[in-house]
Amino acid sequence: MTSLLEGAKKLVTRGTDTGARLEGLGAATEAARGRLDDELVGRAATVVERGTSRLRLSAHHTVVGIAGATGSGKSSTFNALTGLELSAVGVRRPTTSWATACVWGTEGAGELLEWLGIPPRHQTTRDSMLDTRRESNALEGVVLLDLPDHDSTEVAHHLEVDRLVALADMFVWVLDPQKYADAAIHDRYLAPMRTHADVMVVVLNHIDTVPAEGREAMLADVRRLLEADGFPVIRSRNTAALDDPGLLVLTPPAEMDAEELTKIVDRRRTIGPTMIVAPKWLALPASQRGAKPGWVHLLGAPEEWTATIEGKELTFTRSMLDHRTAKWAGLGAQGSLPSDQAILTVGVDTAQGFLAPLVVDEQDRPLVAYLADDGSYLDG
Repeated sequence: MTSLLEGAKKLVTRGTDTGARLEGLGAATEAARGRLDDELVGRAATVVERGTSRLRLSAHHTVVGIAGATGSGKSSTFNALTGLELSAVGVRRPTTSWATACVWGTEGAGELLEWLGIPPRHQTTRDSMLDTRRESNALEGVVLLDLPDHDSTEVAHHLEVDRLVALADMFVWVLDPQKYADAAIHDRYLAPMRTHADVMVVVLNHIDTVPAEGREAMLADVRRLLEADGFPVIRSRNTAALDDPGLLVLTPPAEMDAEELTKIVDRRRTIGPTMIVAPKWLALPASQRGAKPGWVHLLGAPEEWTATIEGKELTFTRSMLDHRTAKWAGLGAQGSLPSDQAILTVGVDTAQGFLAPLVVDEQDRPLVAYLADDGSYLDG
């Protein structure tokens, strides 16, 4: 989100080409009057007026709006970012009736907040006496808005959201597992705003409430919907877990960029142990009649999967085993493999001297192994 925030700041910073572009659009609008459709010319004139007004206000502040449906966790996200309980939180009924603003750095923000139409009683500053924690400089100059629920039955709430969507410099849309596919947000906001994708972030909240086996499928469905809306989708997750000294379990999808996986493993080398679980199946959105959002069709293990670990490229291949003899052995135990259709192994020659096997199949190919780098991983 930091890179998008920097991009949004550049749009309202004096000295950029935004002003010149608005002047050009204004000149074209005047020249088009009486020649082009009045509605089209009117929309262009509104853009010129709104953009020019914004540039006359504080160039040191970036207006970031947070929007979402009832129960999506929009206000909880706002409270988490501000570090203060400023917005009421509700699951079933809309609790945000008017936009609430939190400002980092008040100098020059007064006129901007007035232009946004945020009354003083709904404003809080992080450099006020309410501030209870130290902040990094990353949010300095941010005006964070918590908008009313866009799916509220109150017409006034819809109008407030529509008004501030047109004024904010950047937007964060909070989705949730129950309502992420609702036409209310896709048809009314996301699809029409696809040309503003460079200053928009879409967050899937409450993903921890979804069973682990269904999360990837849901993320794939969200991505499909956003791409249908016209957005170039780049997935991002919280990277805080990468710095946790405890065991980190990575379950990369078959299409994961090998370079990205390498960076994660290299970063973890001096922090804590990392376990990589090779992809066990390919999951595609279910397309058959009666399929519900988030359902997937499992196609079994990929034919081949490549990962680069410690500079060495490892190619895992799908092994076709006889289900009657598909066995595993290691750590003083042995047993039957649960499936002969989802087994990825590394060749013995490839692994030799690089991977220390812990569990192998009946052909001595490693199923579980650790790096043979003279480190101490097991006790006894």
